[in-house]
Amino acid sequence: MSQERKGENEKYRATIKRYRKHFELTQGDLSSLLNIEETRYNGIESGRRILDIDTADEIAAVYGLRYFEMGQDTQAIPELEHLPKATQDIVLERRESGVKPKNTERNLGFYLDKLIKEKKLNLPITAKELWLQLPMETKENSTSTEITSMLTKKPRNQTIVKVGRKGKEHLFQLKEFVID
Repeated sequence: MSQERKGENEKYRATIKRYRKHFELTQGDLSSLLNIEETRYNGIESGRRILDIDTADEIAAVYGLRYFEMGQDTQAIPELEHLPKATQDIVLERRESGVKPKNTERNLGFYLDKLIKEKKLNLPITAKELWLQLPMETKENSTSTEITSMLTKKPRNQTIVKVGRKGKEHLFQLKEFVID
């Protein structure tokens, strides 16, 4: 995928997330409206799944739009009364119940990358030790197991390796600092 297309895709993902949050909908609400598994919608919004034109159009239809309308910078988010009835019903149900979706903006990847840039992985360190250095809100909503998973998957596993153990936990280190 070209850099330009990748950028457009990321921009569209940010747009669908902005629309969802504007109406205080959860990813579960969207997956219900789209009649797909929540993990599939989560993958689409997070970029782990491919967002094709048909799916983009189905997501835009939740807001009474076509994909090309939703993708325009000049497109205003529709008013509640202009949404399809099924979407209106879920938005109104959320508002009447007073239950707002929990904040899933943990930014775990952002803070993990920040710790890497701050040279916290120049020496061997466990995922739990990294977890302890996270901001409180991120720490409350994540686990050291998630950090282990993130360190062992692309793109981080291309620069970080397991270098042994400390008790039952793996030690991780930037490849460039590993001494053979």
